[in-house]
Amino acid sequence: MKYLKSYKLFESLVSNFPDELDIKDIFLELIDDNIISKIEFSYSGYIYFPYLPIRGQLRSELYSDMSEYPENWELRKPEELMDDNWSNLFLDLSDSRNNYMLYKSSHCLNIEEVEQSIKLSKLNKLESKPFNQLFLENIENGKIKAYPVIRFNIGYFHENDFEKVIESLERVYDATGFRPIDEIWDEDYVNEETGDLVKLYGANLQLVKVTDIEYKNLTSVYSRRELEKKLIKHFI
Repeated sequence: MKYLKSYKLFESLVSNFPDELDIKDIFLELIDDNIISKIEFSYSGYIYFPYLPIRGQLRSELYSDMSEYPENWELRKPEELMDDNWSNLFLDLSDSRNNYMLYKSSHCLNIEEVEQSIKLSKLNKLESKPFNQLFLENIENGKIKAYPVIRFNIGYFHENDFEKVIESLERVYDATGFRPIDEIWDEDYVNEETGDLVKLYGANLQLVKVTDIEYKNLTSVYSRRELEKKLIKHFI
């Protein structure tokens, strides 16, 4: 019998992110059966939704306030936010009134890039923490609203194998709490040997760890293709 291993709990599950090898293990049978050819990870991190871009003067003020007022910086009101505080800058996925702003305002903090910044800061013997380290710390302590995300590519597979891919993603969800919001599409190819038209699906998947209501709001914005709509109905 296939898929005897239980994936309910990963021993390697650390913090908010599963080990890449554990996820690859779930897809191993699909690779062995030549259903998919690969699984390549792009990043793990946090997705967040500021209603204004965090750059220039706004970024400088945010860095300054996070550094100088670590206990309550989120309650401070920078001039550019028009009497709003830092905490409200980051949209709440549980509030459907924010849905229309989500797609254009989304940003991702890459954990690997944060680690590289920290190493570089230590190498240069800098006393102050880099911006993205402070940003990550305040995500993890709950002062910045952000949501764990992972992205990986499984390449192309035949349309008849879509259900098998979904089954693997369901096992990922059971084991980790991460479920897909996008990105999956179809393309037509001509078989060079037979001349037949073949439909293949491609998947560069973004998975998030959110509540049910947050998932519903997020997928209403992100999962626009028909294949994505077919996919997410297994996770709602």
